[in-house]
Amino acid sequence: MSADESNTGDRTRCAECGAAQPGPDGLCASCSPTVIRDPDEEPLTETVAEVTRPDGYAGPAQIAHFRVIRKLGAGGMGTVLEAEDEKMNRRVALKVMARHQALSDKAEKRFEQEAWIAGRLDHPNLVKVYERGGWEELSYFSMELVHGGSLADVIRNLKERGRDDRFDVTFGTGEYVLWAMKRMIEAARGLQYAHEKGVVHRDIKPMNLLLTERSELVKIADFGLAIEEEVTRLTSAGEVLGTLIYMAPEQLMGKQDIDARADIYALGVTLFEMLTLDFPYTGKTRQMYVNAVLSGEARRPSKLNERVGRDLEVVIGKAIEREPRDRYATIAEMADDLEAVLQHRPIKARPSKTAERVVKWARRQPFRAALVALLLVGGPLLAVLGNRAVELRRLSREQSIERFEVEVRRLWQQDRLGEVLAPVSEILRLDPDNLSALHTRSEARATLGSQTDDPVEKQRLCDAAVTDAERIVELEPDAAWAYRVKAWVLDKVGRGDEAAEATRLAESLRPEEPTANDLFFEGKFALTAGNYQEAVDLFSESLALRPSRPVLLSARASAHEELGNLADAIQDHRVVLALNPEDFESMANLGRLLIESGAIEEGERYIDRALELAPGESSIHENLSNLAMIRGREATASGDVEGAAGHFKQAEGHAREALALDAEGIWSRINLGASLMEQNRLLEAPDEALIDEAVDHYEAAIERLEALPGQAQGSEIAAAQVNSCDALIQARRLERALGLCREVTETLPDEPVGYYNLAGVLALLGRHDESLAALERDLELGDADWQYLEADAWFESLRDDPRFRDLLKRMKTAAGEDA
Repeated sequence: MSADESNTGDRTRCAECGAAQPGPDGLCASCSPTVIRDPDEEPLTETVAEVTRPDGYAGPAQIAHFRVIRKLGAGGMGTVLEAEDEKMNRRVALKVMARHQALSDKAEKRFEQEAWIAGRLDHPNLVKVYERGGWEELSYFSMELVHGGSLADVIRNLKERGRDDRFDVTFGTGEYVLWAMKRMIEAARGLQYAHEKGVVHRDIKPMNLLLTERSELVKIADFGLAIEEEVTRLTSAGEVLGTLIYMAPEQLMGKQDIDARADIYALGVTLFEMLTLDFPYTGKTRQMYVNAVLSGEARRPSKLNERVGRDLEVVIGKAIEREPRDRYATIAEMADDLEAVLQHRPIKARPSKTAERVVKWARRQPFRAALVALLLVGGPLLAVLGNRAVELRRLSREQSIERFEVEVRRLWQQDRLGEVLAPVSEILRLDPDNLSALHTRSEARATLGSQTDDPVEKQRLCDAAVTDAERIVELEPDAAWAYRVKAWVLDKVGRGDEAAEATRLAESLRPEEPTANDLFFEGKFALTAGNYQEAVDLFSESLALRPSRPVLLSARASAHEELGNLADAIQDHRVVLALNPEDFESMANLGRLLIESGAIEEGERYIDRALELAPGESSIHENLSNLAMIRGREATASGDVEGAAGHFKQAEGHAREALALDAEGIWSRINLGASLMEQNRLLEAPDEALIDEAVDHYEAAIERLEALPGQAQGSEIAAAQVNSCDALIQARRLERALGLCREVTETLPDEPVGYYNLAGVLALLGRHDESLAALERDLELGDADWQYLEADAWFESLRDDPRFRDLLKRMKTAAGEDA
């Protein structure tokens, strides 16, 4: 029989090291806190949490003024009982020094230290210690009784059943990820308080993170291994204390200079476990696990749970860095970053760069690093470097593809299909079998080919579109969506019979349960066709099968925006950024939508961050120009003429910068014209040069919109026409303005602004009856801004008309004000 087997069978000795006097878990005081336990094993470590199957209790029924109700748990450092405090008439958790431990002076000092340290800490996220004392040679202290169990209980339930009914959380859902982050933020804030008081816990783990039953608030328990950073420690040189899986590398190595960063590491491991139901490192034996921690690479939580977004993964990675200097400097910084992830704000931590990973690898494996440095021409080294070079090339290719995909989406959204071909062809040069790129290029080529009047170019584009569609079918011969793409392209280029055959094949291959790709491409068809609600439904179904895909979320956000569901579009962009914090396109779109929905300050932060990531992106300057226009109009309304002028000048600058980056930018021209006209309004006398330039930009925008391949949205043309009409009215070019205003009311018959401008032109022309009729329509459509109308110089000739005064009164009533 081996020594290990002997120890296992002899219950009078520690199962780990063979020492005498084991605790109730079969381990001595030194081994009990460090052993790796089976995650499914019922924990014996002390806890203040209430359990449903209490262990038997054979001790005294009364300890001092505490009436013992039942035993809650036990471990190497004592027994925890539920008791009635008869002095204070309250239920408490009573921790009593275990009799076998009382024989150890060091253990007794630790017990007294726990009571003393925890007793002077008072924070909502820490278990409160009420009093400490002694009774018949036993030491005890009473604590707040927490009824909700521990995070270890939640993790155990999730492993067994996939959900925890007490707190109504289900593993694998986005809601659970949010719940886990909130609990970790609470724990971090409690540790922040302790650290600020000079106390390091040293044994953070799920079992010591208790939950209140009603508020689900985390409370940190068990300061038995805590140290005060400013006093002499009880730990001897080389002594290892803590629960091994959650112990920081410096603790595993028995170092004495343990500081608050060890708690940061432990909380990071706990969060990793909560989100994956697994650990960052693996090892079949105790030593193998320690070796993995000291020299291996931590696993990525997103590989175990795809609900873990990129930012959240960065936070966890930062917390569990091997070297303390590479972790968060304080637990408060970790909590701040977790709150930023929760609120979809940028985090401060950054992913490790390649060079940094190499340095860290050298720290972990100095012998191997030195060997690599020496064997500069060795064959094995060349293989390693070759593999690294391949990996770097792969990463570089993926990053290039991402950049081109962003450009493709931007141009596609602006209906600039001719310009889409260059970046999408670059994607296919880097990745010839990229299905999404093949689909995009085939659709762009087919659309362009169907619209050109040049027969040679038409033939070239149509043939190329069909070739792309056929390549998709080659790559996905059993996918219904591939034949749908081919059918659409063939129909677009006028080959109806072949399109009908492809449609028949698509129907024959349609699965009873469509795949994520089927649903994604069906959604793209619906989006292109303007069936936005159908697109939302299809993208949502695809996401249900393949959660957390940024391309799907971005596409659904576009459909939501077209439907006017800004809140849903905003949420999708937030999730995209949680998955990929460097996606400047989603960042800029999120900022723009937040501004449109009234959250201007938050929107501005996202757009500023997008500009940092992509200073050469014209659409971001467009967004900043829009923002400056909003600021300028707010300043104008408040009477701050100087401030308004500054904002409008800033809007002009961003619009010009956008045009310098992209001369075809339609909205940049509209923004530039609008900024010039707003500056003109602030002048005492009209500036003809400003007005002329503004009109030129509006007309250029209209010309480009009308020339776009495909159908430009009438609302976009009308927006340019409204602005141009306004400029022409200010310049008193009334007949030309009149024609434009009528076009706007025909294009957008339900928008009040067109009728307001039309009324202004007619009033200036002296056609008062027609002007009042247009104002009536403006009011019918919801315009109740009577103050603006009353002060507007366009309607000076109507001031004394009783019909005009009556209309003003009705506008006041519509605005909810006394007439």
